[in-house]
Amino acid sequence: MSRTTFLLIAGLILSTPVFAEEAAVTVEQCKEAYEQCMAACDEKYGADEAAGAKRAACGTPCAATRAACDAKAGIDAAAPHVKEGWEAAKEKAKEWSDKAKKTWELWTEEEKEGAPENKLPEEKESDKPKDI
Repeated sequence: MSRTTFLLIAGLILSTPVFAEEAAVTVEQCKEAYEQCMAACDEKYGADEAAGAKRAACGTPCAATRAACDAKAGIDAAAPHVKEGWEAAKEKAKEWSDKAKKTWELWTEEEKEGAPENKLPEEKESDKPKDI
């Protein structure tokens, strides 16, 4: 595939209204857009065998746009479920964090209450080094 063809296909894909952020896309809409694109190729090149390569080249951007559209439709369909899962995970993480914080606070309070004072033990005569 030449660089020009690649850039043309990329431009067609990115310029399609499918990628508007406001509207969710369905697979049915992708199918309809693909069929319209292919119909335009059929109209332009017809069923003539000599134009077969040109017709195939015309259909390549249609297929690329359809693939991108189907991917976008899948993302749009999954987005609400992913968002729900993310929110549930955030709530659970906050709940665990709060429990861990309360447990830590209780543990440190108990430790402070039951811990001896932080003093060094007094040296005993037997612990001191002896002169020889």
